[in-house]
Formats: sequence, structure tokens, C-alpha cells
Amino acid sequence: MMSRNLILYSVLITLAIGARASAKQEVELLHKQAYELLDTDLGKALLLSKEAEIVAKDAGLEFEEANSLFIQAYIYRQFDELGKSFVINLKALEILRPLKDDTSLITYVKILLNTGEILKQHYAYVDAVKYYDEAIAIAKKHQFTDRLIRLYYSKAMSLRHNRDYDYALSEIKKALSAALKANNEYMYVLALNQKGLIEKDMGRSEDARKSYQTIIDYQFERLNSSEYIGQAWHNIAVTFKME
Repeated sequence: MMSRNLILYSVLITLAIGARASAKQEVELLHKQAYELLDTDLGKALLLSKEAEIVAKDAGLEFEEANSLFIQAYIYRQFDELGKSFVINLKALEILRPLKDDTSLITYVKILLNTGEILKQHYAYVDAVKYYDEAIAIAKKHQFTDRLIRLYYSKAMSLRHNRDYDYALSEIKKALSAALKANNEYMYVLALNQKGLIEKDMGRSEDARKSYQTIIDYQFERLNSSEYIGQAWHNIAVTFKME
């Protein structure tokens, strides 16, 4: 009798593993289809991500469930339904919080950033910084260098808008340093421009002009230089008008 029970138990375990693997494949396919539609049919992408969420939840696939929510939150941001996006982000964060593998942690950091961005759009700068700080701590610990650039940049923007200029300048310098190390031309130029804006707001017009001039003198390799150089000249003119 015991032998039969063991065999039955083994069969049930095998079936459960097979069902979980099958569900994971189904969810991954739904995610792939949703991602492919993000530029052309957000409504259909949303339906697919909701279907994926149900399948993942039923199968106990926590990361896949959270990733389905991540897609939904992104889509609601595109629809400018920031309240829905914010709530869905919080739900995804709650699911991901216990998971410690790199893939889950990177997604967790992405969602923290997105949540901070929504708060920033609603002028809740102090609250936004809390989400950025949590993400920065994780990204530094696990050496997610590419994520740190955007996090420092967004944090500096929130601090600047909250008129905490010294702290904002400190953080944007970290973004510049991280962008240089990662050879991220786009974020490097954006951070230089933000540094100039912070310095302008501090009343340090000469320092701001130096930051903008660095953009003008920069040897662009991948970006369309005319757009950024034109903006830099405009910003220099603004500093002279303020004097």
C-alpha cells in the first residue's frame, strides 16, 4: 500500500511540475505577443497582459504574475491613467519583494523607478525620492550600473523641482559619472543639461553655461547633435537674460 501511495504521489508531483512548466510557456508567449503590440495596439496588449496575469497567478508563477502587472502599468501610463498605473505598480512590488534572483530584482528596480516617475509627475517629489532611494540601494548592491544612471537622474530632477539644489547637484554628478562609465551618450548629455538647469536655479549662471558648453563641445557619436546643441545654446541665452 505504501509503495502504491509513493508512486501516486510521484505521479502527481510530475503532473504538477509539467502543468507549471506549460503555464510558464503560455505566459511567456502572451508576454511576447503583448510586447510586440506596445507600439501598435495598446488595447490588445493590455488584454494579453491581463490574460497572462490570470494564468500566472493560477499556476503560482510569482515573477511572471508581477511581470504581467508591469506591462499593464506601462500601458496605463501610456493611456495617461496614472492612478491605475500607480496602484498596479504597488501590487507588482508586493509580489516581487520576497524574490531575490537578479531577474526579479531588476524588474523590482524598474517598477520602483516607474512608481517614482508617477509621483514626480504629481509633484510628490519627497515621496518619489523614497522610491528612487530604495531602487538605488538595490542597484548599487547588485551592481546594476545601467539602472543607476536613470535613477540618479530622476532623483536629481525631483530634488531640483523641490528646490533642494545642493542635493540635486550631488546626485546629477553621480548620474554623469555612471553614464561616462557605461558609455551611455544619451544619458550623459541629458545629465549635463540637467546639471546646467540645477546650477541656473542656484543662481550660478557661469557654472550653468560651462555645463551647456560641454554639450556643445561634446564629440557626438550616436545622437543627432543638432537637437542637443541647439538646446544648449538656448539655455545659455536664458542664463544671460537672468543676469
